[in-house]
Amino acid sequence: MAKVQKDTMIELMAKFTEFFEADTVEKATEAAHNQKMPDDNAKIEIVGKRFIRSNIKLTNDMDNDARTKDAQGSGIEATKDVRENV
Repeated sequence: MAKVQKDTMIELMAKFTEFFEADTVEKATEAAHNQKMPDDNAKIEIVGKRFIRSNIKLTNDMDNDARTKDAQGSGIEATKDVRENV
């Protein structure tokens, strides 16, 4: 059985929504202003995405190698014997 791995790079734009409660509006605003990253319980909405690239490659399974034992290299070394037999 053949097995491949696909890695996909996608750039996402997300909108985080949080609510801050305090005794006064000023304290709630200050708490929101001082927070650098959204909290784990923030609501997330994906508002944009852009495909960057994807890469498909064979996994490192030993049974997955269809090349002959003589042509285990890459590039010219792997195709050298094939061209001589043509």
